[in-house]
Amino acid sequence: MKAKIILVMTLLTFVVIFAVQNADAVALRFLFWEFPFSLALLIFVVFAAGLLLGWVLSSISPVKPREETPS
Repeated sequence: MKAKIILVMTLLTFVVIFAVQNADAVALRFLFWEFPFSLALLIFVVFAAGLLLGWVLSSISPVKPREETPS
């Protein structure tokens, strides 16, 4: 459990460093809309959405061990 926390904190630190180094404004386009957006904020939002989606999907369908068939 402690190793998992250290891994997550390390990954989060790298994401924050990467986001701060890429703090330019970018044009975010979706269909026919266009928004000026901070690249650092966009990186962080996409990372957080990925973490949330992974957590939700792993809690919905846990991997169950396969039952052994008698031979």
